[in-house]
Amino acid sequence: MSKAPTTPAEDEAVGYGRPPRHTRFKPGQSGNPRGRPKQSGTVKVDMEALLYAPVAVTRDCGPQMMSRLEVTYRRILAKALRGDTRSIAHMLKAFEKHDIIELPKVQQGGVVNLPDDLPPRLAGTLLENYGRPPWTKRQIARFRPEYERTRDEREREYDMRWFGR
Repeated sequence: MSKAPTTPAEDEAVGYGRPPRHTRFKPGQSGNPRGRPKQSGTVKVDMEALLYAPVAVTRDCGPQMMSRLEVTYRRILAKALRGDTRSIAHMLKAFEKHDIIELPKVQQGGVVNLPDDLPPRLAGTLLENYGRPPWTKRQIARFRPEYERTRDEREREYDMRWFGR
């Protein structure tokens, strides 16, 4: 079924779904030539300028100009001196970061699970010399002859009972 031929008056008819001919899209033309407007992205902030911007602060001696960063650190330090543990930790990290202090290295504590196939004194010697297990066979072999030569009767009985040696 084909469409009936239209008259020129019908071609010029304007209404729902029939915009005027001069405003219709030309063949091959996009329906939105400029496209959707671009959204503004995240706002870039000059953090350095923000942190070092001077602010007026009233102190004992009167008004004084300081950077915002200095004001922040002074407040954190004041809280740390009052005993706030989070502020103390924050200041210690800042001091260490800027090489003001050097924090001592804390030796880790806890439980050490020693291998079941080693006598306790031999395992203690390996722990002192090489740190936590696992140890290599070469490390164990280095201290085993000295252990076997210096063990007492009680250690011999223990070794026979548990290790068959």
